[in-house]
Amino acid sequence: MSKQIPVNNIQSLNIVHKALLTGQLLFAAIAFYLVYSGTMILIVDKQTDKILQIAVIAVAAAGFFGGNLMFKKKIISLRGASMPANEKFRAYKRAAILHWAMLEAPALFSIICFLLTANYAVLILGIVLIFCFAMLGPSRQKISFQLGLSAEEAEEI
Repeated sequence: MSKQIPVNNIQSLNIVHKALLTGQLLFAAIAFYLVYSGTMILIVDKQTDKILQIAVIAVAAAGFFGGNLMFKKKIISLRGASMPANEKFRAYKRAAILHWAMLEAPALFSIICFLLTANYAVLILGIVLIFCFAMLGPSRQKISFQLGLSAEEAEEI
């Protein structure tokens, strides 16, 4: 029988997710305040604004779809793997953090572009990405389901 994963491992993964989420939300709130209050001086022209809009959309699509594709492939390979639950959990944790990073980067890029352009559409895209990120929070039940663990294996995580 494999070693049990302490509860604090799942809690630590949840803390990492919440910390990353909080950082994104704070950055978005500060950016909104700076632009709304007029504190931020805009440094781009209309042409650059259009280029940045396209860049934000492209980066957001690449991060969202690329992250989902990578994560799903890893989960499928873990489901079919004959390894102990704790090994599956470690691999899951690595895949989840990479998935989150691939979603967080476009969200931060959107917020930075909002700071540069004061284009609220770019900020809204960033907020949508942050919302998607928030929906990816880990839980014991979600991890167990995604990895296709048996009841005994689920008890180990």
